[in-house]
Amino acid sequence: MKAIRSNIFRALCAIAVGALLVKYRQEMVQWMTITIGILFFLSGVVATIMAYISRRAAHKIMQSAAEAAQSGTQPDEKTDAIQPPRGWGWGLSAGVGSMILGAVLALMPDTFVNFLVYILAAVLIVGALQQFASLITASRFGAVSIAFWVMPALLLIAGVVVIAYPEAIASAPLFFIGWCMIVYGIVECVNSIKTYNNRKAASNALPATGKPDFSDAETVEYEELDKKE
Repeated sequence: MKAIRSNIFRALCAIAVGALLVKYRQEMVQWMTITIGILFFLSGVVATIMAYISRRAAHKIMQSAAEAAQSGTQPDEKTDAIQPPRGWGWGLSAGVGSMILGAVLALMPDTFVNFLVYILAAVLIVGALQQFASLITASRFGAVSIAFWVMPALLLIAGVVVIAYPEAIASAPLFFIGWCMIVYGIVECVNSIKTYNNRKAASNALPATGKPDFSDAETVEYEELDKKE
């Protein structure tokens, strides 16, 4: 539950940033840059803390699974079948990056006003890539419809277009980016709920004895252990 709270908080920050971009745009760019910086910094702090908590939770799960495996015979081969947690670095990297970007935007707004569109486009690209990583995680625990992959792909394309072909949205770049951020926030909420549900379903499908709970782990791979005859 802790991981989904972090994702939803990040999504709400993105929606708030997008709404500011759509509402105010050029009229209050400097004030908006400072506000966006503060939001990114707070989002990064929460994401970094939750990534650390998820890392600890994942290690506890792996330790519990290893102890359950070692309770039988031939523990070494069984322990090898349990893979270490992966993917938590995405959340940590995104959190630290958001903190740095937020601090720079809030403390030096004048320097980055002219580059705000490109900065937000880069953030949009990183966010889309992170959504792909979350969907890959969800697919390890259950089926993920192709519809879930469409919006991250469109957001990634939008971010690339803004950076590579800025003239395509020259009339209203901040308006375009603002709506993309709002869409990103909504999609992030939906994907987070999907990932959480898949983890819960995978956890409930395991035997009751020694069953790990995947809901608070960033990514944990658990392979069913073969019993030796």
